[in-house]
This record gives sequence, structure tokens and C-alpha cells, in this order.
Amino acid sequence: MFCGSIFSAVMRCFPTGLRALAVSLIGLSPLLGQPVDYYASAVGLTGTPLKTALEGIIDGHSVLSYTPGVWEAHKDLYEDPDNPANLILFYSQASISKALQDSGSSPGTYFNREHLWPRSYGVGSSGADNTDLFHLVPAYKGVNSDRGNQYFDYSDPNASGYADPANTLAPDCTEDNNSWEPADAQKGWVARAMLYMTTRYNYLDLVDTPPSPAPNTSSSRMAQLSVMLEWNRKFLPSDKETDVCQRIFDNYQGNRNPYIDFPEFADLVWVSGPSWGGWRMEHFSLQELTDDLVSGDLADPDADGLNNLMEMARYSDPRTPETDTVIDFIEDGGSLIIRFIRANDTNNLNLDLILEESQNLVDWAPTSLEGASTTSLDSNRERVDVQVVASPQEPRFFRLRAIRPAL
Repeated sequence: MFCGSIFSAVMRCFPTGLRALAVSLIGLSPLLGQPVDYYASAVGLTGTPLKTALEGIIDGHSVLSYTPGVWEAHKDLYEDPDNPANLILFYSQASISKALQDSGSSPGTYFNREHLWPRSYGVGSSGADNTDLFHLVPAYKGVNSDRGNQYFDYSDPNASGYADPANTLAPDCTEDNNSWEPADAQKGWVARAMLYMTTRYNYLDLVDTPPSPAPNTSSSRMAQLSVMLEWNRKFLPSDKETDVCQRIFDNYQGNRNPYIDFPEFADLVWVSGPSWGGWRMEHFSLQELTDDLVSGDLADPDADGLNNLMEMARYSDPRTPETDTVIDFIEDGGSLIIRFIRANDTNNLNLDLILEESQNLVDWAPTSLEGASTTSLDSNRERVDVQVVASPQEPRFFRLRAIRPAL
């Protein structure tokens, strides 16, 4: 469920009885505590040059031993704050004794070390990638075995092998024969682990299948890239995830996961056209991205009455006051046209821009955009014209809503 806020109520009266409103509804996100100077050499870059710069920043980290290094790190990083003798398992979020460490013959209710990027898809059995804490998590042995080397994606209820839950020890995870879907609370974490691995180790490739061939044991591929990008922007880092990132940096490897510190980097590397991360990186400094009073959805840095969420939906500049109205009414040969501006592609913005109408300002319904015409304004924006029927005897109100999808 999303939280909502009316950021402006700009009303104009017309002889036809039409009124216009602009409304923005938002999903609140946690504040992040990212280091800024660490990424100074990556600022201003996009695409492959950015990915290469991030690789240069995070490579060469201190390498742990698989045994006992990873075991001991997991017992520290995932310790149960309510019971220091226990740790919290990743998929299940169950608290179990640190003593229940898999010895090779232990039952499935013991815990072991899960490689989010499977060894069989390009990660060796030795070396930095094998023990990298940014993709190794503690999991029930039985859950680890069930997931195997499935890639991460939304499970398809109509696909062969669909199971909900995937395992009784991971009741919020689902699977089909090809893929594994973690719980919402772990989706963003998984996504940022996958994005990190293909950045830190340039021989690992994160793809969409199709069109790319599915991951297999003779390749170094994982999937699904587009879903990982969606989960990264939809499920932002939790306090626990940012804490683990900081402690891996401070106490173990000496490097960071850039997509935990600044999830916006991912869109800037992999997405062309309008995107959540691209818009934020274009208009705010790294320091400003850490301050919700400047870059948060509710903020209005240019004080023009349009908050950042509506500015993003319109793909406009939040630092330049908007002088035009959000909705215009144009008479055209006896008919009326509702006109507004939006991003020409909202697929990677993690928002929806919806035109709605009402006769009483209480009950609202979507206005059909069927038959609407669009005119390209630039590479990222388009103008939308919607023809409506209006009557002075029946006043109608229209509003634009920019909303974050409910989780």
C-alpha cells in the first residue's frame, strides 16, 4: 500500500465546466547513508564507462578463506540482534543457533553458505568470486539444495515445476523449473548482489533470457537482468543491507557494493531512455541523493509546486521552476483537448502517471487514453492530447496522479 500526499491543488475554471488538479501519491523510501568520495571517479559517466569505473573502484578487495572465513563472517554479519547465539537465515528469515553449521552430513535444517550467483554459472571453487560476501548468504541446507542453480525471476504459476512455497523452510519464496523468486524483503538485496557480481567480475554476464540463451553450466551467465533492475529500484536497500555493506567494507573485504550505496548507478549503467536512476543522477549530486529533503519524492527543490515525483513523471528539471500548467485545455474546432506532458517511457521509472476525472472531487475514475495522440518533444518526453466531451451543465474535474506502485 502506498502513502499519499497532495502536493498542489491548482484549479482553473473554464466556461465548459472543466477543472484541473495535479496530485502526487508516493511510496516512502528509507534514507540511505552512502559514502560520496568513494565514488568520485565514477561521477558523470554512463553505460559501459561507468561500469568499468565502478569495477576499478571495487576490485582488488581482501579475499577471505572459504573455511573458516565465510562461516565466521556470516555468524557476525547475520547475527540475530535479539539472540547473539543465533543468526538470521537469508531466504527464511529464521533464527537458528550458530552451532547448527552444516558439517557435510548434517540434516537440511542446518545452515550452510548459499552462492546467490551459482558456482556452476561461472564462479569458481576458489578465488575472490567464490568467497565474496556480497553474494554469499547463510541459508538452510535444504533450501540451498532446492534452489540449486536456478536464476532469479518472477515465478510463473503456469510453468512446469511451479511451487508455492518453494520449500516449507522458505515459506515466502516460490519457484518454477527455471527460476527462483525470493520474498519481497529479499528481492532488492538479491538484485544488487547480481548487479555487483557482473560489475566486480567482468567475465560474469547478467542477461535476459530470452533473447539470450538461458544460463547453463558451460557459460558464465545469470538472469534476469531486467527483473534485477526492476527489483533494485522497487525494493530499495534496508537498514540491514546497508549495515552489512558497511561491515563488509570495514571488517572483511575493504570494498563496497555500489548498488547498495547508490541504487541509481544500475539504471545509469544498463538503461537508455527515461529511468528512475538516470533522472535522479542527472539532477542531483551524490551528496544530494543522500538527502530526502532535496532529492526525495516529496521534495520540491525549485519551489514551483511540483514535487520530485511529478517532475520525474514529466521528466522535467526539478531545479528549474515550471512556468507552464500541468494540464491545459485547448479548444479545437468545437471540441476540447486535455493536454499534458509525460516521460515517453515509464517502464523504468517505477511510477505511473494517471489522468483521472470526477464530478464531485470525491469519486475519481481513470480517463481513457484510448485514441489519445502523442507528440515527441525530445528524446525523453512527449505531449499527450486527449479529446473530451464537456458540458457547462455538468462540471468535470481532471487531475494527474503520479504514484509509486504498491508493494
